[in-house]
Amino acid sequence: MLNKMICYISEVGQNNFYYPSRTKAILSDNCEFHELTWLGGQDRNLRPVKVKNSCLLPMDLKAPSADKILAKDNNSYSVVWIEK
Repeated sequence: MLNKMICYISEVGQNNFYYPSRTKAILSDNCEFHELTWLGGQDRNLRPVKVKNSCLLPMDLKAPSADKILAKDNNSYSVVWIEK
């Protein structure tokens, strides 16, 4: 379970891999997450987790990544990056 914390929304990069963007979001209180065993994010001390879209609130509504989160079905999941 998570308390409110800052996360980073994923972006697709080289070889269609997911990487943490600079776009921040807030995870709602007590949202469950599933840690993924992906590589990446170590340079920023981040780890990838899968959460329901309904748990995410973008901090910058004008960021292109924010539109992707807001447009998705709330029952779907997204991969975001949290501090280790």
